[in-house]
Parts: sequence; C-alpha cells; structure tokens
Amino acid sequence: HFCPQGSPVPTACPAGTHTRNTRMQADDSCLLCPRGTACPVASCDPHGCAECPAGKYGNTTGITAVADGPSGAACDLSEDGCTECPPSFFCPKGSKVPTSCPPGTTSPAGMGADSGCVSCPVGYRCQLPVDHDTEQSLVVREANE
Repeated sequence: HFCPQGSPVPTACPAGTHTRNTRMQADDSCLLCPRGTACPVASCDPHGCAECPAGKYGNTTGITAVADGPSGAACDLSEDGCTECPPSFFCPKGSKVPTSCPPGTTSPAGMGADSGCVSCPVGYRCQLPVDHDTEQSLVVREANE
C-alpha cells in the first residue's frame, strides 16, 4: 500500500507489484514483483507467498495474479500469469526458468518436480529439448537454486 499526501485511506499497489516499505506516498514506490513470483493486488513480500506454482515458471518481472483471500493477506493464488512448464522440463514452485529433465528422460507439460521425468520410450531419443525456445534451460539448471 501507499498513502498519497492528504489521502484519508491507503491505496493498494496494483497487481504485478509489491512493497515492503512503510510510508510510501505514490504508486511509483510499488516495485515490480521479481522473476519466479506472481503478485496479486496489495502484495507485501512475494517471496514464499506469491511464488509461481509448481508446474509453472516466471521469467519476467511484474507478473500479475489474483489471490483467493483478502488483498495482501492470502498466499493461495486462484489465478496467475506464470507460464506452464514445457514438455521435457519441470518447474518447482518459484521457478524462474524451466529445468530440463535429465538425459534419457522426458515429461509432459506442466510438470512440477523431477520425479515427473520418466524414461524415454523405447525407440526414441530424449537428449535435446522439444521446444528450442527453452534450449537455454539445459545450461541454466541451477538458476532456480
């Protein structure tokens, strides 16, 4: 929230932004939510609360969300702008980028853990990503740690 000068009530930071500071006076004091999070209206601190859910990732800042409970109070998101994890990758909660399944394994889209990576079907090779737009994920496996 921020309080414009002379305002009798605080104003919520918009979805996609947050603030951890007190005495904010303008909406430009609201910060874009960091990568790997999705912020509903009136978010205070997105880490640990408004992280992209397992099976999705957020590689940009300012991703919006809708909370299940009162603004700024709920950690459960009913809607989020995070991107679904592509096939042959998995995305734990709070992922900034998809993580590739180990060589010789694959997974369906939306997988949230490496336990969802299964052995490559007989007669197929599973060593390159299916989606070349996420090829970078093969070399940034530790970006989420």
